[in-house]
Amino acid sequence: MITAIKIENFKGISTPQKIEFAPLTLIFGANSAGKSTIVHAMHYFREVLATGNGDVDEIQMTDCELRLGGFKNLIHKHDMDDQKRISIRVDVQSPTQFHKPLIHPQKVTECPTIKEVFRFIRTVGIEISVGEHFQGYRTQQKPDYPVIVTFKLFLDGQVFLETKVTPILNDEGIMGSCANMYSIDLEHPSLEMQGERTVLQCVFEKSGLSVEKYDEENGDPPAPIEHTRGALPTHRSLTGQPSVWGLLERLMVDVIDHTSDILQKSCHLGPIREIPERGRRTSLKSNKRSWYRGQAAWQKLTEKDPDGSVMIEETEKNSDRRWWVLDLKHWIDAPFSLERIGVWTSHEGDWAGGYYREADQRDVEVILRDLRTDTPVSLSDVGVGISQFIPVLVAALDQSLPIAFIEQPELHLHPKQQAMLGDVFAAQTSRGARWYKPPDGKDSQERTIIVETHSELLILRLLRQVRETNLGMANSKGISLSPLDLKVYYVGSNEEGTVFKEIQISDTGKFVQPWPDDFFELDFHERFA
Repeated sequence: MITAIKIENFKGISTPQKIEFAPLTLIFGANSAGKSTIVHAMHYFREVLATGNGDVDEIQMTDCELRLGGFKNLIHKHDMDDQKRISIRVDVQSPTQFHKPLIHPQKVTECPTIKEVFRFIRTVGIEISVGEHFQGYRTQQKPDYPVIVTFKLFLDGQVFLETKVTPILNDEGIMGSCANMYSIDLEHPSLEMQGERTVLQCVFEKSGLSVEKYDEENGDPPAPIEHTRGALPTHRSLTGQPSVWGLLERLMVDVIDHTSDILQKSCHLGPIREIPERGRRTSLKSNKRSWYRGQAAWQKLTEKDPDGSVMIEETEKNSDRRWWVLDLKHWIDAPFSLERIGVWTSHEGDWAGGYYREADQRDVEVILRDLRTDTPVSLSDVGVGISQFIPVLVAALDQSLPIAFIEQPELHLHPKQQAMLGDVFAAQTSRGARWYKPPDGKDSQERTIIVETHSELLILRLLRQVRETNLGMANSKGISLSPLDLKVYYVGSNEEGTVFKEIQISDTGKFVQPWPDDFFELDFHERFA
């Protein structure tokens, strides 16, 4: 789970803004207030980690439908001053599974593994700062371009290690760059202790190494890092030689991979979802689709062997045919069930519904069944709100997504269904439903759902769930919601730029602080103005 993100000098944000996430996090604010800045920063962060490119425009995981516009468009006020940098930090709940041996073969014996050194770590974090190449060293020979200037590794919220990129100069100007580890905290409080010293201190001493905090004016960096993207270590920098420096590089690369993997497997469901065409049949062999317009949700519903990551009920209609069902009546009181049917192609090339025993190829189709008349209907024949809601439901239920960022889930839903959205999201915070289950069998981790919304009814239902849980009232949907499961942020602005203000929630389901700018007071003003 991504536990927090800290953003500085990015889009509308000037001064550092830190947003801590709960299993369910809601973002409110006026139009163009900057609510989407969080997900845009995550996209930018992921692209930079994956490619080292600080000039990000097209976002690959949205099939390039989302474009950020490049570094100049992203930096606050488009200010390309020498000292301006985009800074983004992401913290994740649990570290990678450290297992590499800390060993220097000539000088160290019986050294612990990295897993033992860092076994008490609860969160790891990465911070990158991206600026022009190179601040204070502009030359005509080499044009400026965005580069990762600094990289910081955090353990439990405190800096453990820093790298920095510096230019290589000669009389003709910049010839290249190099990166160095220039600050390592051997006394970090989260490290395993051995007597009065940390295990890492013991390892350095046994290796004959002495590391002081680097003073840029008086000393040289402790160790250079080869094959970096700016200050960002890469797999090419890993020499495979068993040394302390090499293993610190391995630590950095492992945490980068771990964080990047979480972001890559997450989804961003945009504000307008695609409405499937009438009678569209989706091949079971479809390529992976993007979530941005909801296409991945429809693909998920047509997968041949659902892996249990989406809670879909399997029912047998007869001996030849099995349907996958999502009960919309249960979730938003809509009189429909969503069904996945097999459609076969006969030897003669004619289409036939259901299972055809002699077929040599199968495609699938997702249909709605009107529960009032037991009639199959097309998604094109019902209200737009149903087709906009189904990708929201699938993203919320999909246990394989570590993060689901959902924009405007209430789109085209009437008031009662907007309130019931609160049940959809709250149900996923209950233990057993809020765990991200990696397909590779690694330990499960908490997932988070981040919702950008304008719906007052949605938050009122969630407050009701908190209140009823506190009173011990039973819930037919198995929902148990505490203030620890829910965070609410209001996005506003001041003279410096966009600001995020947390609105805290009490055990009794009430807001501790009033909403800024009378955000939810429109009904009062309309009645009594």
